[in-house]
Amino acid sequence: MTADPKVLVIDDSEISLEMMVGVLEDHKIAALSIPGPIGATQLVIKRDIHVIVTDVNMPALPGHNLISLFRGNRRTSHVKVILVSSLPEAQLDQLARDSGADGAVQKDRIETDLPAMVRRLLRAAGAESNAKAVPESSAPVSRLRPSRFAPMFENLGKAVGSSWKEITEV
Repeated sequence: MTADPKVLVIDDSEISLEMMVGVLEDHKIAALSIPGPIGATQLVIKRDIHVIVTDVNMPALPGHNLISLFRGNRRTSHVKVILVSSLPEAQLDQLARDSGADGAVQKDRIETDLPAMVRRLLRAAGAESNAKAVPESSAPVSRLRPSRFAPMFENLGKAVGSSWKEITEV
């Protein structure tokens, strides 16, 4: 990515973090990532971040609680926030509304829904140079096949005796 990243991805699961950043990069959206909410505010300020994609279920500070920190700081109140979780859709949407998030994506729909939502919020935030590279309707050919991450989750699930849904709820 040649563009200065204006997107920050926060997740305590290394697998989910890599997956989300990879999906965004596949769509030519530059993104930074950190493995938890600690230090996020400083990074948002220093790097002029416009959109944050954060997991809901993090032990240090759940993503929906992180939003109030950003909204309460005049230097970060402009930041758009997308919640990501494997919660049921209705529950996740309600959590997003209640917390003031700008969007929500279920973990099993990251590949199909996250890039377009990030692109839309970047445009709304005025960071269009980060969102222009690929038209919204354009998707890499890999999107026409099952997720490239499915085998990783299946193998991990077999190794730990968990289902894909249990693994992505981390």
